[in-house]
Amino acid sequence: AFVFVEAPVEIAPLIKLAKGVSKVIYQDVEVNDCDYQVFLMNLPYVLRTTISTIPKNIPYFAIDEISENELLGPTLKKKIGLVWSGGESDKRRNMPVNFISRIVSRHRDVVFYSLQKTPVIPEELQRFGVIHLGNRVNNFLDTAKIVAQLDLVISVDTSVAHLAGALGKPVWVPLRYAGDWRYPRGMETSPWYPSMRLFWQEAPGDWSGVADNINKELLKFASSSSLNEFQARYGEARKHFELGLSYIKDNLFELAIGEFKKAISIDVEFYEARYNLALAMQNSGKLDEAIDQYREIIKIKPDFEDAYVNLAVALSEKGFLKESVECALNLLRRDICSSEAYNNLGNTLRKLDLYDEAIHCYKKALEIKPSNIETRINLANTLRESAKVDEAIREFEMILESDPDNAEAHWGLAMALLLSGDFRRGWQEYEWRWKRTLRPRVAIPPGEFWQGQNIQDKILLLFSEQGFGDTIHFVRFIGYLKGKVGKIFLRCQRELVDLLKSVDGVAAVFSNDDELPDYDYKASLMSLPYLLGLGDVGIQTPYISARQLASDILNKILLAKRDNMQLVVGITWSGNPEHLNDRKRSIPLELFEPILNRSDVLFLVLQKRVSDEDLKILSKNCRNFVELSRDLVNFTVTAGVIAHCDLVLSVDTAVAHLAGAMGKEVWTLLPFAPDWRWLCDGEFTSLYPGMRLFRQKKPGDWRGV
Repeated sequence: AFVFVEAPVEIAPLIKLAKGVSKVIYQDVEVNDCDYQVFLMNLPYVLRTTISTIPKNIPYFAIDEISENELLGPTLKKKIGLVWSGGESDKRRNMPVNFISRIVSRHRDVVFYSLQKTPVIPEELQRFGVIHLGNRVNNFLDTAKIVAQLDLVISVDTSVAHLAGALGKPVWVPLRYAGDWRYPRGMETSPWYPSMRLFWQEAPGDWSGVADNINKELLKFASSSSLNEFQARYGEARKHFELGLSYIKDNLFELAIGEFKKAISIDVEFYEARYNLALAMQNSGKLDEAIDQYREIIKIKPDFEDAYVNLAVALSEKGFLKESVECALNLLRRDICSSEAYNNLGNTLRKLDLYDEAIHCYKKALEIKPSNIETRINLANTLRESAKVDEAIREFEMILESDPDNAEAHWGLAMALLLSGDFRRGWQEYEWRWKRTLRPRVAIPPGEFWQGQNIQDKILLLFSEQGFGDTIHFVRFIGYLKGKVGKIFLRCQRELVDLLKSVDGVAAVFSNDDELPDYDYKASLMSLPYLLGLGDVGIQTPYISARQLASDILNKILLAKRDNMQLVVGITWSGNPEHLNDRKRSIPLELFEPILNRSDVLFLVLQKRVSDEDLKILSKNCRNFVELSRDLVNFTVTAGVIAHCDLVLSVDTAVAHLAGAMGKEVWTLLPFAPDWRWLCDGEFTSLYPGMRLFRQKKPGDWRGV
């Protein structure tokens, strides 16, 4: 194929040297002998170019055809070209001359050449020996001939910067705070030109910091023993850095850590490599090392907002909550200009239960970037968690007006509606859970989904999809299927199989690992209220019954019970640590010490997991207890123990649901932002008539509970 390129007269002689160009046509000249045409700026779209497939055939001008140019004159010093202004079209990209003077005045061991296309240059630059060549070039080919003989070009975002990059020359580009789309904010290099480095303003209008950073790098450049040494070392560091990034994408964190360390060994101030090293360490559980790296980044680049944000997260994950809060609040006191930084800081503050501060951050992020759906969803979820449920619902509804198929917004709206008690609408939105990125991790059985129709002569398979407590809670709805479904099979977690055989209306119960018999339709337990069109979720209890305890377990309880004991209380203070909300719902056992010390109560420990530390606390502070964790091999045994309790005291776990489903008196201890089924307020719940709710008055206040 032949490729013709239409170009302005000033650039046409240069374009003739571009590889792959058959002919250059001057702009405004009529063209009749072409089969197809395309705008140059449309080529990346036509070719479906991604950041990883940007052409790397640089230089892409035939540099061998650019003849020597005598304008530079003989010198053994390194030669650096300068462009500080791109004209009047966008003055924000222009670097004031006084900052250029700050650069040239400190480096007398190099020769600076002005490539500005102006008749003269300012006197202050002439005083520092800057040689002006811009008045002696007629077109871009003349400029290319000069650039080809330079060791480095320092140019603001102009065509000269692109030209140097296209020629493969080292080029440093001073950029305003919010640069052109070609330059991803915060990156030190350009995906378009491997030889290009980017020097960003640290705040809008801050050219002083840019000049200081360029001066620091020029000292290294000027002192390198050969012209290519600096670029070679920098290129080697970038190679390790980019390889590390590719490992991170594949979750190969140990390999990524090795590459980032190699990059840093070449350039100790390579903060991008150090930042990604810290991220890889954090993702692989090496929190102490990650924290050290984030602190080192902040020393090197005190304005790097993401380092503060992730340091706060790492400190929180490590358990240093006080330091984490202080780190986050310190960043909040700064004049942040990045929507992403505000969003990330909001996420950190939200994890620390600082809801008002998180909401402030999300709103600031949206002031900068109002269209960011992710931030709007974060804001709406935080409003819900801070008990501002009506505001959350409105926010989710506004998001869905502009993005009606956003599964995360539908899911968030479902949680807010259910929390508000609007169950009928909530169940409908709850069905969007299957389209979320974090959808239920369950093997969905084969077959046709039931849609709520009468199937009195058919078999329906119900399957569990979430936690133990969810299964115990939702099997209550099986009673509503009477007269609508012929026969019901239930597939659930192995630990619940034996217990749920007692549920009325269930013909057979299978574990998630069992081979299933034939059936006609399937449905998730969690979808039953939606399929049945239910509003209220209350029901008569008990709907689960207990069996006789094994004699050895019963004897443990009977032997521990004394005549003076008025109550037998089952107790659970923490849930499954893998649960997403476990940090908020679990209670440190030491807070129970005043209760555990009673002489007239026998405590039966209903925890499946009891740590050595918790066992020490029990032994020291609890006068009468029976530790049964090894005996609780399934929920049938747990139900048998609960049957011998006068009261169950539990955080929001499956034990609370089981005790409630058995009709036992149960006191459930709830965090400030509870699960949707407990609603926002109230001491009692229609879910379980025998249950009382003890709520945090403010986030984290378990002592008050």
